[in-house]
Amino acid sequence: MGKEANPIPQGKYVPAVRFGDLVFTAGMTPRNNGVLIKEGKVLCADAIEDYRDAVRQAARNALTAAKNRLEEGEEIAGILSVTVYVNAEEGFTKQSKIADTYNFPLEAGISVISVIHFFSGASE
Repeated sequence: MGKEANPIPQGKYVPAVRFGDLVFTAGMTPRNNGVLIKEGKVLCADAIEDYRDAVRQAARNALTAAKNRLEEGEEIAGILSVTVYVNAEEGFTKQSKIADTYNFPLEAGISVISVIHFFSGASE
């Protein structure tokens, strides 16, 4: 089975780099084939579920980038760290609820680190 295409970078960087047994991903926005599927600020009045697809897309992008740095026969053992940035209007207090729409597996002492950024304010 071939590798899935990396997310399309929106700047001069690579989607992921490997250092020994660790893989670090670049910040990921919710882009599908280079196009944002959700943009703008998260509004207090919006339902948390309105952002589920965007969170999942950004997570998929990071996981795809990480998997593409693995050698044949290797697999991701787990995710050590996830950082989620939410571009929200003033007064919004449910940032963790947005991140929780994707069930990130967090374990200690593993060999893959993925840092994922959502809703970075990017609009292009």
